[in-house]
Amino acid sequence: MKCKIVLGLASVLFLLLISSALAYPNGDVIIEAWTDKASYQPGDKGTLFIAIKNEEDRAITIYNVTVEFPWYSRIKGGGNVTKEINEALMVGETYDVEVEFSVPNDGRALWGGIAHIKVMTDARPQPYSEGANIPVALPITSPATNNLIVILIAIVLVCTGGILAMIYWAMKSMTRAQITRPP
Repeated sequence: MKCKIVLGLASVLFLLLISSALAYPNGDVIIEAWTDKASYQPGDKGTLFIAIKNEEDRAITIYNVTVEFPWYSRIKGGGNVTKEINEALMVGETYDVEVEFSVPNDGRALWGGIAHIKVMTDARPQPYSEGANIPVALPITSPATNNLIVILIAIVLVCTGGILAMIYWAMKSMTRAQITRPP
């Protein structure tokens, strides 16, 4: 009797393992992403290039690609892009997607960060995911600040020149008259 129960449980576990193996076939979907620039300033526009390669052991269909940028905000809006694709990929094929974005200049993109990429396919119920770095370089000074610094330096130089000229004239007027000695 115990042997039949053990054999029955083993066969049920074996069927569960087989069904899970069929549900998640061998292989994977490879996602690579890169940007069109090395870094961005707040207010810049850019493009995120995404390559999706099917390394599953069967053809798959890509339904959509969602990119959540590091400055995504549910309250402010923006920073979340979903592209509907509905494209079949054979084994070994690659599909390329371009997602355009704008770096906000309201402080949400202070240092950049990781853009989260999710690819929904028919291969499994949850999306494949990957990350891409979006570097944001902060400006050291703005052009208006640069102009102000140049103007201030010019004023300091003019004032310094004026002070030096006043010192020179004061010293020149203080020179003693030469006394001539009789022969």
